[in-house]
Amino acid sequence: MGTVFLARSPGGRTVALKTVHPRFAAEPEFRIRFRLEAEAARAIGARHGATVVDCDPDGAVPWLATEYLLGPALDEAVGLAGPLPEHTVRAVGAHLADALGEIHRTGIVHRDLKPSNVLLTAAGPKIIDFGIARALGAQRLTRTGQVVGTPAYMSPEQATGHDHGPEGDVFALGGVLLFAATGRPPFPGDSAADILHRVRYGEPDLTLVPDGLRTVVASCLRKEAADRPAPSRLSPELGAGGGTFAESLPEAVLADLADRTTRLWDLQPVRSPAPGPDAGERTPTDVPPDAPPPSRRRALFALGGGLLAAGALAAGAVAYTRQDPGGGERTAADAGTGPPEAAWTFEGTFDNKVRPVAAGGVVLVRDAIRPRYTAVDVATGRKKWTRDPLRDVLGTDGGLLAVLDEDETAAGSSPVRPALLRLDPETGRTSPLHDSLGDPALEPTALLTADRRTVYVLAGLPGRGGEPARPFLSAYDLDSGAERWREALPEKGVGAEPLSAVVEGGRLVCVTRLGLTVRAADTGRTLYGERLVDPARYDVDEESDLPAPSAAVVRDGRIHVSQGEVLALDARSGETLWRWGAEEPSTWPGGPVYGAPTVQDGTVYVVAAPEDTQGTAEQAAWRLIALDAATGEFRWDHRAPLRLWPGEPLLRDGLALLTPFDERRLLYAVDLRDHRTAWTYSGPAHDTVSNSLAATPGHVYVLRAGTLTALPLR
Repeated sequence: MGTVFLARSPGGRTVALKTVHPRFAAEPEFRIRFRLEAEAARAIGARHGATVVDCDPDGAVPWLATEYLLGPALDEAVGLAGPLPEHTVRAVGAHLADALGEIHRTGIVHRDLKPSNVLLTAAGPKIIDFGIARALGAQRLTRTGQVVGTPAYMSPEQATGHDHGPEGDVFALGGVLLFAATGRPPFPGDSAADILHRVRYGEPDLTLVPDGLRTVVASCLRKEAADRPAPSRLSPELGAGGGTFAESLPEAVLADLADRTTRLWDLQPVRSPAPGPDAGERTPTDVPPDAPPPSRRRALFALGGGLLAAGALAAGAVAYTRQDPGGGERTAADAGTGPPEAAWTFEGTFDNKVRPVAAGGVVLVRDAIRPRYTAVDVATGRKKWTRDPLRDVLGTDGGLLAVLDEDETAAGSSPVRPALLRLDPETGRTSPLHDSLGDPALEPTALLTADRRTVYVLAGLPGRGGEPARPFLSAYDLDSGAERWREALPEKGVGAEPLSAVVEGGRLVCVTRLGLTVRAADTGRTLYGERLVDPARYDVDEESDLPAPSAAVVRDGRIHVSQGEVLALDARSGETLWRWGAEEPSTWPGGPVYGAPTVQDGTVYVVAAPEDTQGTAEQAAWRLIALDAATGEFRWDHRAPLRLWPGEPLLRDGLALLTPFDERRLLYAVDLRDHRTAWTYSGPAHDTVSNSLAATPGHVYVLRAGTLTALPLR
């Protein structure tokens, strides 16, 4: 409905400038709402909100300029630090209760209090976004029975379309405090209708709320409005404790505050055109044509949901210090590393389902539209070359390998058999490893894996008279290209075409739709197979619709894989050594879902997806789980405050790097030493598609929605 810009006056004052898109400005009801928002924000003032600098609700493009608030929203803070400790929740709650009391005394109800509308500044939490606020006793702008607000934080009366008074804001405050303490919304659900039903008839889950907070949170969430406490009662019950508000904040949030403070003065605002009718992407008029596009953080700091985060320099974010346990002073900037700043981004039409290949000073990404690979220089983020038609690329100890895609051979050119090729990462030039794959010649479909001497290929023997190609698994010498062996594959069953493979200790472990097959790497002979998927547990008609096992990893003579549970098999015999997690709570059809395992220093790390929910990131309860690799014994877990894709954790520099299921968050880091959130990296909003990761020493590369982002790991 609008856009929020970071703006700076000629005198150097930094403000948040909110403008309304013209198509909404043409609606009289929306103009009234915007005028009420400006009046409400002005009435609240600087103590509990953002000071209004100026506004013009009647202009051709209505706008509102407020104090620029410095700090993360509450949902961002929980994303950075995990569920907040009890003393922090008490401090946040006491300040918010005071704020609501002041708001209600001015004759206003907020009606949309939620974590993203609470900003944590060094001076205290601020409440923003009064877009659907209403004066007490004023005429309704919505019809009776019309529901306005955010479902998970609505009061029962608001959920039924009835009047929402001050008691409704108290109900929302209870939900906000529950989220702050647990990382979960008070009423999760798969749809707005499901959430609203739970708000009206269900009870919030308070089991994870600390004992000392449970009573006060429960009192705020009572169904009957008259039974809820007044804000004036809540503040002393919560008790903010001694010291400043900043002293109650976790280290990761303090680091983010310091980071935002530093970045603020690095920004160079440019003059931008007024929002057009379409309000789509716009290019600043003063930016040189060859300048790299600014990152979302650097360009605007805030878009989409409301004003930015809080506590201007006068609030003490820069000067704030805390006593180090050793007796010395440490600044907020020293309190934690915070998320890294992107080294560069490279945009294209890349396929995020195909993992990038980082090798030879470049990152290779595959196009989503045609079989083409682009090489991006890891140092500069610039394109080095583009090569097509390439079907697949694999990094090996001996360099890059590729296969051509014969279906995309240019018209009029001489037909080229898609044989194995060497690929020069510097120039993109190819040279044949071998002219053809054996006799009769096979056509490679995918490069599965490689060891020092051999590459293992999924290939097909062309059929006659239009018959489909017969699948084969084959192996080729990396020096000569000579075929070492080939084995025909059945169309179905445990031994069918592999979805992934790994070679270790003379064993080629192939994961298929129904399980895994282990072969002798030197001969291709099948040693044993293990069925991991029971079709009877799933309501599907075709084997191809079954949820496949994860990719496998082989360490210390054990095969680690997951599908409905996490397993370890003896690599030589196939005997199951241990299994974990089949009985974990789950709402997925067929049982729990686990991502591909990663093993490091005797520990198996795996992402657990216990809930089948299509809700927002706030409705998640996904975990990173650590198990003893030898015994399967549970060691620890980390409950993420957002949904995670059940992918393989990438372990780098003492961190587990995970990919969120979120429109804005690209990467979520867990510290493997203290098992807490290290940082969350956010970027421009995109559809919630899965990410693909690759890494080189000191950097991780995130491919999301066609954009490749390089992040330094420090």
